[in-house]
Amino acid sequence: MRGKLALFGGFGPVFLIGGLIAGFAAVSSTSTVSAYDHATVCPSGAALDADCLQTVDGSVSGVTEVGGKHADYALYVQVGSRTLDVTFGSDNQMLSYASDGDSAQVRVWRGIPVAVRSNGYSEIPNSVPASSVWDWVLSIGCLVLGFALSLGSLLKWRRQRRKETSVPASRSAAVRHSRPKPVSVRKQHPSQQQQVARSIRLRAALGHLYRHPKLWSYLSGALAVALLVLLISSMVNAFNVRAFRDAPACQGENNLSVCVGNFTGYVNGVRTSPQDTGTAEISYATADGVINNWGNFSGNGQALADTAKSEETALAPITIEVWKDGIVGAEIGTRWYWTSGNPPSGILSVVFLAVFVALELLLIRRRAHLRARSSRGSGIKAVRRRLALEDVCQVGVSAVGIWLLLSAYWWGGWFIVGVAGWACYNLWQTKRSRAENYFVGLSDSR
Repeated sequence: MRGKLALFGGFGPVFLIGGLIAGFAAVSSTSTVSAYDHATVCPSGAALDADCLQTVDGSVSGVTEVGGKHADYALYVQVGSRTLDVTFGSDNQMLSYASDGDSAQVRVWRGIPVAVRSNGYSEIPNSVPASSVWDWVLSIGCLVLGFALSLGSLLKWRRQRRKETSVPASRSAAVRHSRPKPVSVRKQHPSQQQQVARSIRLRAALGHLYRHPKLWSYLSGALAVALLVLLISSMVNAFNVRAFRDAPACQGENNLSVCVGNFTGYVNGVRTSPQDTGTAEISYATADGVINNWGNFSGNGQALADTAKSEETALAPITIEVWKDGIVGAEIGTRWYWTSGNPPSGILSVVFLAVFVALELLLIRRRAHLRARSSRGSGIKAVRRRLALEDVCQVGVSAVGIWLLLSAYWWGGWFIVGVAGWACYNLWQTKRSRAENYFVGLSDSR
């Protein structure tokens, strides 16, 4: 037991340190993105590494298009005596048509390529500063897990110390040889006999719970893991939904990484996969090429691809919606289609979260009530009334957290975290009071 305690106690600080490191990385990434979003246009003659946005002219000096497991897509642009390495996450038409010596215009911030245009095609490279919600999720998750492990190890250590100091060996021997007689063989009042009979029937009906306590512990642990995954997913989805709702409207084609707006574009590429007939990838670009990106549309992939190809041939103007430099929706034919995963929605994950929260509370509160019913002592009725009040409060707080997540407030997940910690603390408290009441029952029986 001490070995396990030391093991879990050692994991706690490790997760705390990891959470702090991930938090510093998330803060640094967020500050970089904020500086990029508020960057101004450079004056003429500014250095290439200046903290401002500027467009420089250059020529293509190399193209790399390597697919497969170790994919590498890059365009090398010679700007004066410096070569800019512009990398992409996937193949695109600009790379397909680019060749050595072609002219290229690169938009640069702090020496980092953030946009490139060549042969009439514009693309956004991977080097554009961007923050990920998962950085914050990793940081918060490590901090919560580290705090829980450290706190649990500390409470377990204190409990062992109290047990070793409060129950001497002579007292333990007396307890073993002086256990009270079963309740059923002692003289009782008729009302007490009825209460004992109900308790015996309850134990008989739920006998399998006492014969397999570890099974319910494993089930509760599995539900806790699923609850943690659903909670993180629901918080991320709520954050994205709120960011989409509160995103400012685009003023022209400026600050496309933070705004949302509708633009008039044209189809300039269509891709379908023989293995996946339920999706179609369509590329849209505006007339000036500032917006040029792919969108993944779900549905009848072949029909969507055929409609988009006919619109590309006819050079028909299309209404597209852009958010975070990406295509989130477009008009295909006479209908409006959203790209996969857009607009952000977290209703399904929150519904599953509510179900798992209810199951986890049911298991934890059931164990707390069963322990309270099997306890002895004069304050059992007060304990049961307190447990009933806590049942109502924990269900209410959980409902508030679920409602906040459904309303796209990601911090509503902290209500669920608080309820889970509260319920686990109550379970530990009833287990402790049960042990204390057992010795009280021993002293009363003498």
